[in-house]
Amino acid sequence: MNNIEFIWTGDSFERLPRFERQCDKEFVVGQRYHLEAREPRSHATHAHFFACISDAWQNLPPNLADEFTSPEHLRCWGLIKAGFADKTIIKCASNDDAISAAKEFKKGEKIKIVEVSGRIVTVWTPHSQSKKSMGAKTFQDSKTKVLDAIAELIGVPADEFGRAA
Repeated sequence: MNNIEFIWTGDSFERLPRFERQCDKEFVVGQRYHLEAREPRSHATHAHFFACISDAWQNLPPNLADEFTSPEHLRCWGLIKAGFADKTIIKCASNDDAISAAKEFKKGEKIKIVEVSGRIVTVWTPHSQSKKSMGAKTFQDSKTKVLDAIAELIGVPADEFGRAA
C-alpha cells in the first residue's frame, strides 16, 4: 500500500483529492483501518546527511579507500554498523557450501555484508532510507547513528564530522 495523505478536519480524516482513485482501489467502504502519522522529512537534514557521506567517502584514508567503492557503499556499511539492517543466518552442510552460498549472496544490486564462519553464512542487508520506507524520526535516528559509525571508522570526532559537511 502506498502512502496516502489525509487532512484532519476536526471530525474525521479526509483523503486529499489526488488520492481518490487509489483509495477506491485499496479500501473497502465500512471496513476499519489504522492510520499511522508520519512527519515529513526535512529536505535540509536529508541533504546534509548525504553531503556528510560524500565528504567522508572523498576523504577516506588510503587504508580504507579500496574497501568502499562509492559513497553509497559507505552509507550502506554505516546503516549495517548502526543496526539499521536485516540479518539472515544460513546454516550450510559444509564450509565449501557456505563459501559458495556467500558468493551467491554477494551477487545482485543491493549492497550487503556477507560473512562466513565455518558452515554459517551471515548476511546483513541495510534498510532503505527512502522517504517511503523511513519516516522523519527513524531517518534522524539512522542519520545520527550512521554518521557516528563513519566518524569512528575514520577517526574523527562525531560532532566535528557532522559540522564539516
